[in-house]
Amino acid sequence: MSDGHDPLSGIDPELRAWHQGALEGDPAVCGAPQPGHPGFPCIWNTNPHPEHRDVFGRTWTQDRGEPVYVAEWVEQSADGTVTLPTLDFGDVTIPCPEWCTGHLAQPQYRSDLTHNGPVVVAKVETECHGVIEFLQTHLSWAPFAELRPEPYPVAAIEVGDGHDFGPDGVRKVAKALLGHAGRLHRFADDLDHLRDGGES
Repeated sequence: MSDGHDPLSGIDPELRAWHQGALEGDPAVCGAPQPGHPGFPCIWNTNPHPEHRDVFGRTWTQDRGEPVYVAEWVEQSADGTVTLPTLDFGDVTIPCPEWCTGHLAQPQYRSDLTHNGPVVVAKVETECHGVIEFLQTHLSWAPFAELRPEPYPVAAIEVGDGHDFGPDGVRKVAKALLGHAGRLHRFADDLDHLRDGGES
């Protein structure tokens, strides 16, 4: 890579704006420093978030010494339900699928309540930013969604940002994609099972 290359080349403009806000101390941005990667702080806003994330999608856990913005984590109860605070319906008790990893007890609109399953990712080493994760995939279900109703669970797949690769790097990406393809096939099988009336 030549000198003067923009390290944020290919990054979504909105993510770049949050990154810049974090660097400039914008009070709306978390801005927590990232261990081992100075200059790439957390770009989440200051609402509760379970982990930090930088502009490239790298994540790290909260430092016990920093201000905590994390809401209480709520998992399903013994009867298979979860009770969550909402801004429009108060505390709402809903069935919680067994694959759901839990919820932040952060008040939100009922239509935004979402069950999320464990995340699987493809990983590859880049020449510009070290090891990155891409194609993050997990089961997701927002049973009260209004704009785009979700009567059944879906697979949420995050497409990563742009990075630079040489020939060997491209081969590593291809290898990572082949490995991840098997995981995606399993997600498709899980969705078929759930939509055919299988255990949610």
